[in-house]
Amino acid sequence: MNIAIIGRDHYYVKQLTLELLKDEKVDKILVIGKDISIPVNEKIVYIDTLPYFPLTTIFAENNIKTVINFVKIDDETYSSKEAYNLTLQSLQNILYSGAKANVENYLLYGSTIVYGVNKKNNNLFMPTKLTKAGSKFYYSKLRFEAEKIIYDFMDEFAHFNVKILRTAFTLGKNVDNLISSYLSLKFLPQIKSYNPEFECIHEDDVVDAFHHLIFNGEKGIYNLSSDDSMSLKEIAYIMDHRLISINKFVAKQIAFFSWLLIPNILRIPPNALEFFMYPFLTDNSSLKKTGFKFKHTLEETIKEFKNKNKN
Repeated sequence: MNIAIIGRDHYYVKQLTLELLKDEKVDKILVIGKDISIPVNEKIVYIDTLPYFPLTTIFAENNIKTVINFVKIDDETYSSKEAYNLTLQSLQNILYSGAKANVENYLLYGSTIVYGVNKKNNNLFMPTKLTKAGSKFYYSKLRFEAEKIIYDFMDEFAHFNVKILRTAFTLGKNVDNLISSYLSLKFLPQIKSYNPEFECIHEDDVVDAFHHLIFNGEKGIYNLSSDDSMSLKEIAYIMDHRLISINKFVAKQIAFFSWLLIPNILRIPPNALEFFMYPFLTDNSSLKKTGFKFKHTLEETIKEFKNKNKN
């Protein structure tokens, strides 16, 4: 099988490429991106281009049958309209370039953040199509707009094997996201009277899940989330962090001004506070039904992240 992996300087692109090099079922790996350090190997073809440039000829000439898209173009503050539009433009280009080149299988990076949070109860979010973004948070809206493009593509090309992989909050040595920035603080702000449940997935389990779903599972949507969950207090205990209780109104003001003035220090925009107030849990049964096994428990993932921050 010939596989194309598309992304920027992204840990998942590099690590999945290394995993596929060891897979006897894979004949060629086409890596498309900018500034990605991939080792020289006869199975790898590296093309230094951008994901919103035409790709049909590249796919066709390399006889690509499976495309894995990790494209997520962000700036430092998650607020660039250009980055937002380029992410969506790149996704659309990848999908329809693939269709013209007779690509049969697509694995597309998504996020469970598209669901928003469970404000009323602890029911798990099921891996189904959505009619709207579950949160006003920038990234939640971006992931929903991306999925709308995918839904339209799936309707138009129903014979293709399209999989959306919605990843939960991810932790690991190479992760820099909303939850990792928060847990890296010495004192964790806790909104008064709230102790939400979290689920996280280890970055290596994300790579393994993508590798596994290339060859397993029906087309559709998969939640890549941990089997278990922990409350904020439990996570703080493992991290040896002290929780600082803050009034909800005050927390919003702090988030607003810190996001405006020092976005690289406390990277929690005001409309993302709900993820630190309510349960954020998803159903991962469709993934496990394919035979996928996690290598890391949630507790192991948090402890490893703790050790990373000590070094």
